[in-house]
This record gives sequence, C-alpha cells and structure tokens, in this order.
Amino acid sequence: MHFGWLARPALMGALLGGLMTAAGVARAEELNDKTVGWLTEHAFALLPDRFTTAEQKVIKIDHSKPEEYMVPPEAAREVIKIAYDSARAQICHLIEKQRDNYQAMLKHQQAAGKWNEKQLLYIKQLHLFVVQFSTGTIRLTQVGDNQKVEVIQTTDGLNKIKPCTDEEKKALADRIDAYAKG
Repeated sequence: MHFGWLARPALMGALLGGLMTAAGVARAEELNDKTVGWLTEHAFALLPDRFTTAEQKVIKIDHSKPEEYMVPPEAAREVIKIAYDSARAQICHLIEKQRDNYQAMLKHQQAAGKWNEKQLLYIKQLHLFVVQFSTGTIRLTQVGDNQKVEVIQTTDGLNKIKPCTDEEKKALADRIDAYAKG
C-alpha cells in the first residue's frame, strides 16, 4: 500500500475539510472519495499485527492483504459518518450517546450479515481511528523523506476543538437516538 502522498500534513487538512464541516456535522454523501480513501487506508495501516476477541480468539492481521479486511467505499463512508457523530458526542461530553452510537453501528453492521470477522474488526478500527483523529487525540506526522507515518498520542486535542452549543448537543443526541432505534 502506498501512503506517501497521504502523509503530508497540509494535504491531510484539505482532505478532511469535507469531514469537518462548518456546521460540525458530516453527512456521508459529503465525504469525497479522497477523504474516504485516506481515512480507510490509515485505519487499516494502524490495525495491530494481532487482535484477541472477547472470546479469546486471536486474529492475525496480514497487512499485505488489505482486501481481506477493508469494506467497500460506500460502507466505509457510512462508518465514517457514524464515527464522526461519536467524536462529536465525545467533544460534547455526551459519553453515553457516544457509546450508544458505537454499539448501534456494530449492531447494524453485524445484522447486515455482509461482513466476515476480519471486516468487522476493520470496521471497529475505522470507527476508532476517525474518532481519535477527529477529536485530536492522535495526530499523524511525516517523518523524513521516506514518507513514514508516525502516530503521536496527544492529550490536548479536545481543548483545541470548538465546544458544542446546547442546540448542537440536542440535535446530535436526537440523531444518535434515531440511529440507535433504526
């Protein structure tokens, strides 16, 4: 997988412009293909080499075979939209709504019956990556000329993001409730 052109910080900001709209809400159809591609590739790159499920089953991640894990762009676009709502819920201190949103997303994805175990793991990783990146709790930086991507954990990310208004909190809570019921 080639990530070189994606690692440039200026380009990252431009790509995520569609995700971070002025209204603070990203609709799935507003995410362009480059943004979806950037997010999905980086989420895949950050999958650990192995993952242990709640049932203690170990899934070994083969990073040379992304097609076994990644989902089609339209499915990824939907996960990204839901993840952005989870991120906003975190920013708005609606932690219960954030949890509800994530659990509803998992329920919807599992109920669809389309995805294998590796793809469901990837969907969880994509959601996590988008939440972390959107809240500023991780940052990707370019290291040297080899275009290596380095993840830096940050603690000040939320402090730099515009706080939520009461209206936004209500609209977000209503949107998450509707999604969870659907």
